[in-house]
Amino acid sequence: MQKKIIFFDANRSVVPAIQYAKSRGLYVITCDNKENNPGHAIADESHLISTLDTDAIMELVASSKVNAVVYFASGPGACAGCRVIEKYGLPGIPNTTREILSFKNNFRNFLSQNGFTSFPKYITLSSNSIPDTINQLDFPVIVKPTDRGGNNGITKVIDKQHLQEAVNTAYQISNSGNVIVEEFIETDLQINGDCIVENGILKLAFLGKHLYSSHSDILPYSTIFGKGVIPPETEAGVIQETQKIIDATGIKYGAINVEFRISKNGKINFIEVNSRHSGNYIYKLMNYSYGVSLEEIAVKLALGESLNIDEKKQTGFFAYALIFSKSAGVFEGVSISEEIKPYVKEQFIFKEKGNTVNSFEKLTDRIGILLLEFPSFETMETVTSNFHCYYNVELS
Repeated sequence: MQKKIIFFDANRSVVPAIQYAKSRGLYVITCDNKENNPGHAIADESHLISTLDTDAIMELVASSKVNAVVYFASGPGACAGCRVIEKYGLPGIPNTTREILSFKNNFRNFLSQNGFTSFPKYITLSSNSIPDTINQLDFPVIVKPTDRGGNNGITKVIDKQHLQEAVNTAYQISNSGNVIVEEFIETDLQINGDCIVENGILKLAFLGKHLYSSHSDILPYSTIFGKGVIPPETEAGVIQETQKIIDATGIKYGAINVEFRISKNGKINFIEVNSRHSGNYIYKLMNYSYGVSLEEIAVKLALGESLNIDEKKQTGFFAYALIFSKSAGVFEGVSISEEIKPYVKEQFIFKEKGNTVNSFEKLTDRIGILLLEFPSFETMETVTSNFHCYYNVELS
């Protein structure tokens, strides 16, 4: 009998995975509420249902009798996919685990309750009232809604005088009404990357270093990857902590995104773990570096199949770098320097002429992204540390 696989989200990132599934003879169902997403056109069956509409999703899955679920790099897709995985006992990350990882207060509590010390000192708020326990924290602090990503509602606060405004901002956009306040960790190294888990074992870990501009020290504009980016002993510690969280949560199969901040004394601090690939097309850089297809791996993980990736090794020097504007305006165009074009693997521009451009305060304010490969660490460091010099955004 032909196996059925459902993709929650049919955007262009998922198309290669859909194509691979079809090449395997699988019956492909796509589901999201965006009619123009290209995955719908090549699926055997498509449904325009929001991946946040749990009742409609469960009704669809019950009638379709699917054998596998893929949500790839989509946050809303993970919301639907993990629920289906848990209800039907399919390979992947169940929703109970997703909710531990995806909600910042749940994650910090889980770490504390399971013997981890690798996280910042924090308090959680269920309103916008600031309790006396705030005095337990040293400033500066970071204030975040517990259930939003992409830097939405996140503020760095240097003193108590400015705390209420930041809490109000986070509280207003938090879907759950919960806010977390945690000590800001001074560092020269924040690590971000994607990992592949097979049979409960961390098989691939593509880890890089965030870069920040003078415009913002909490929203990275680039992440760089390659030998020499992370000290070996720190990388080994991060991998060890990641395997510990895999063991503690019981994840058997799936892709996860991890983020760590390394304090000045060398302590490794969990910042986030997500039950999916990260944004900014890191998975594409991982494909280039490891010589794999994460689109193919996503389908195999969903089917519970062997990946045969034990011998894969990371090579090369790669980065993504965001194109953004420091000021608001109307987008007229962007020009990329000829000097860096030899290093550009892929280019994505998200704005069209006449679109409104915001100052770079959250991830969705980005204008575009370049995926880059470099011949050496030195070239990568030179280009990425001065990336703003290699493009020009035209606004009116």
